[in-house]
Amino acid sequence: MESRDLAEAGGGVRRFEDPRSEIFRLTMLRNLLLDWSGTLVDDMPPVIGATNHVLEAHGRRPLSREEFRTHFRLPFAEFYGEFLPGVPFDGLEDLFRRRFVEMQDEVMPLPGLREFLDFCRETGRRLFLLSSVRREHFDVQAERLGVAEYFERCYAGVRDKRTVVGEILRSHGLQCGETAFVGDMIHDVETARHGGIMSIAVLTGYDRAEKLVPASPDVVVSSLHELRRLLESDIHARPVPAVGALISRGGKFLMVRTRKWGGKWGIPGGKIERGESALDAVCREVSEETGVVL
Repeated sequence: MESRDLAEAGGGVRRFEDPRSEIFRLTMLRNLLLDWSGTLVDDMPPVIGATNHVLEAHGRRPLSREEFRTHFRLPFAEFYGEFLPGVPFDGLEDLFRRRFVEMQDEVMPLPGLREFLDFCRETGRRLFLLSSVRREHFDVQAERLGVAEYFERCYAGVRDKRTVVGEILRSHGLQCGETAFVGDMIHDVETARHGGIMSIAVLTGYDRAEKLVPASPDVVVSSLHELRRLLESDIHARPVPAVGALISRGGKFLMVRTRKWGGKWGIPGGKIERGESALDAVCREVSEETGVVL
């Protein structure tokens, strides 16, 4: 990313009333919807290469990197409509896809990707992919980079992310106050706003700072390194979700002696695992510690 992007946006928390309140919200996040292109990986070289292949096939000159970043936007049809008006989009998409497949080995992880994903896993955050990248392209890239396993569910090939964000929240039981969408484009900020969740904009991708900041994301960060630092901020100690079961029958209560409490007696229970509901967690813990099936 160009240094002037950082100078213009500054990075970090961009809320205007009380920045500390946004840091507090960040530490409370349990669920992250993550864009792919420009957010987790740098796929701009093959994307620009394939785009210029399409333009040149129709007699247009190729775009420089800066020209591409200035004009590119979602949905894709709007972008191509500016440069190739009247040309059917399906044919353009097929031409782009064939060329992109030849170049997609150039897709590289952005700095700090694996460390960021490991941090989210270690802190029990649930990760979901929400991206316009075609599913077959994502599968190839994620497998090659070894990151597919980090995502609880992948929503790829979504041209308008606003149409699915609400369903993602509902189907996975994600609370809006504990969820954010991390992306690199205005469309990602709009998607988060549409879903009623926090928007986190990263300056490593397709939209430059002068386009992203006026869209008023809740937070702007320069990189995954900075986002990780904000998520682990000690402004407020992050609670560890756990469950316990008080089981009784005929006036008697089931107690267990456990090393977790220094050999003292207590009720069976433990931490909620990633992607697990509280009810599933308590049933699992009771079964593991007592053999009782609830």
